[in-house]
Amino acid sequence: MQAWGMAQTPRLAVVIPGGQPNTSDGRVKIARKTVTGMVAYQERWPGEVVMVGRDAGEDGNVGLGGEWVRAEDLPFRLHVAGDLGEALASARPDIVLAPHHPDFRAVFDASVPAALTSEIPARDAAIPPLEERPAPVARARIVAGAVRYEGQLRRMAKRAAGLQCNGWSAWEAYSRFSPDPLLFYDTRLTRAQVDEASLDDRELLPDGRLRIAFSGRFVTGKGPIYAVRLHDELRARGVAHTMTLVGGGPLESVLRVAADGDVQFLAPMDFDTEWVRWARESVDVMVLPHIQGDPSGTYLESGGLGVPVLGFDNTALRNLVSRFDLGWAVPLRNVQALADIVQRLVADRGLLADRGERGRRFMQEHHFDAEFDRRIEHLVRILASR
Repeated sequence: MQAWGMAQTPRLAVVIPGGQPNTSDGRVKIARKTVTGMVAYQERWPGEVVMVGRDAGEDGNVGLGGEWVRAEDLPFRLHVAGDLGEALASARPDIVLAPHHPDFRAVFDASVPAALTSEIPARDAAIPPLEERPAPVARARIVAGAVRYEGQLRRMAKRAAGLQCNGWSAWEAYSRFSPDPLLFYDTRLTRAQVDEASLDDRELLPDGRLRIAFSGRFVTGKGPIYAVRLHDELRARGVAHTMTLVGGGPLESVLRVAADGDVQFLAPMDFDTEWVRWARESVDVMVLPHIQGDPSGTYLESGGLGVPVLGFDNTALRNLVSRFDLGWAVPLRNVQALADIVQRLVADRGLLADRGERGRRFMQEHHFDAEFDRRIEHLVRILASR
């Protein structure tokens, strides 16, 4: 590679998880948050940034918020091929950033340094299928698969030039295996949004009822059913509150059947134009009873808006609570303990306000802009050391 001051500038290839939906006429399906992330890389990287993906055909899934656009209209170049190695070869990167998953081991064949983004440890990935209470044979198969998966993730962490751990679960599981690890917090909340929220004079419990909300995908790992059960427990105790579930997913029909007419369901919101304002103005506490230690951005985004988080004692939330007081974590699946905290908050608005302020202070140091700066600095250091 040429020196950094020469005409050639380093090229960073960002490999997206899953696959890239596309059509033969040059259209691609891409989530708005993916575009935002790629632009953030591009604004900070001292060279060119390209996105690399495996061909997922027209039926590929990119999660919530996916839109079809022409590839040529994207503000960055996109390389898609049926084989990841082929896509990387066409991108000709100087360094690669890819998901920490065995499906992306081909990045090690590219003859350039590869950094990995680590999120969910093998033990946490196994929790949702085990939550379904499978038969003993199926349970043994899930556990054995998690053990194999864990070995693969550890070997990849050792082999990679660097490891970017999104949150505490990945950090505690894999940072010790990496020659150059970084802990970061993945969030969409910008510096301006945190600063604006810091100016708010929030009115808590405006009508005497604690406004509780769940926001996220309606899937087992996120635990939305426990939000519904919390509502039932609070109602049985006579605790004044409201419960709102925001999101969508395969469990929606189950949740609607389990809930009664007192639970409000709202469709997924655009983060910048809808969700931020809604959370600031309409939520006193965000209940996020995730049963796995996923690096949920909603923990951080709620906290940064002054809305403390209540959830289960998984690795991710446990560290945010014990280190930074962003909210409260209770034993896993313990709905009664969730309800105990809510009862305490109804009686003590000062505690609610204090935890909200602590969340805002934390996110003033770890907003979207600061975290992307740190990630790019990490990649620059890796490349410069080669």
